[in-house]
Amino acid sequence: MANRWDSPRIPPVSHTSRKWHLPDVPFAQSVVQRCTVVLMIVLRRELGEVLREERQTQGRSLREVAKSASVSTAYLSEVERGTKEASSELIGSIAGALGRPLSQILSEVTTRVERAEAASAPVPLHERRATLSASRDAA
Repeated sequence: MANRWDSPRIPPVSHTSRKWHLPDVPFAQSVVQRCTVVLMIVLRRELGEVLREERQTQGRSLREVAKSASVSTAYLSEVERGTKEASSELIGSIAGALGRPLSQILSEVTTRVERAEAASAPVPLHERRATLSASRDAA
C-alpha cells in the first residue's frame, strides 16, 4: 500500500486553503505558477515599502496621509504592509498625498523589483561554465 508521501504533492497557492492537492498540470508548470504568485506578492510589498518609507521620511503619520489621500487609515496600513492590492487610482491618490508624482513612486518600485529579480534569478549554465573556466585559468 502506497503511503501519502509516494506521489509529489504540493501545497495550494492560496494560503487560506489548508488542503493539499495533486497538481492538474505537470510539476514544473505548477512551480512556475507558484513563482508567479510570489512575484506579485513581492510587487505589492515593494510598493508598500516605498510608500511607507516616503511617508516616514516626511515625518508624517499614517492617519495624516490617509486623510489627504481620502482612504481609511486601516486600508493605507494594509497597502503599506503589502497585504492589499491597491488600484492604480488609489496608488495615485496616495502618491499625491505624499506630494510625489506617481511616475517617481513606480520608478522606485521598478528599481527594487529589478534588484529582487536579479538576486533570485538562476545563473544560466553557459555563464556558470565561463565563470568556472575563468577561475581555473586564473589559478
